[in-house]
Amino acid sequence: MLSIVICGTGRMGTLIDRTAREMREPLFEVVAQVGFEVKELETAPAAEIIIDFSNVAALDAVAGYVRRTGAALVSGTTGYSDEQLAVLRELGSTAPVVWSGN
Repeated sequence: MLSIVICGTGRMGTLIDRTAREMREPLFEVVAQVGFEVKELETAPAAEIIIDFSNVAALDAVAGYVRRTGAALVSGTTGYSDEQLAVLRELGSTAPVVWSGN
């Protein structure tokens, strides 16, 4: 079972959380879900994957989590600046990163 942290409590974050928790044969264990208080990522438990469907303003906290835990990042956040995309590319040198804006 893969441990995941979900960043985002909007439609996608809520759907991912519900789907992971309601699977007949669980594949994922949701160890934390963070909404607007992204500072909570500083103390969130380590997981294998962080799934981010939040806001561009959360990137620093998400990147800090990836650096702290080594978690893979799956991001569907839209609206990153060129500088923020460079942060994602840099993270990819130390952890698996998949980004596709929705």
